[in-house]
Amino acid sequence: MALLANVVVEKTTYAFDSPFSYSVPPALEQEIRPGCRVMVPFGSGNRKRQGLVLELKEEQLDMALKEVASLVDREPILNQEQLQLLHLLHDRVFCTYYDAMKVLIPSGLGLKVN
Repeated sequence: MALLANVVVEKTTYAFDSPFSYSVPPALEQEIRPGCRVMVPFGSGNRKRQGLVLELKEEQLDMALKEVASLVDREPILNQEQLQLLHLLHDRVFCTYYDAMKVLIPSGLGLKVN
């Protein structure tokens, strides 16, 4: 069994704004949690992009997945209730997951990561 993270990725168009599955490397298994931001390889060029972990699950892997590269946050920036609200905003308002996240996080936290 492998630990998988369902991650929404920044700077996606609304048409591609859905969770992508990434495998969690053993070094991050104890720290990663839903509501944490992560850096992930995205697209055919594997460019590093910021993502938000929506959920974690254990599954049997029958194909190779890209791995979460690193954690941005050691503690979740969104709790379970806020993650539910994030889904509600995404489903009912014409916005991406990241647009919805901007509304839910404290303004001083910011989204940019070097």
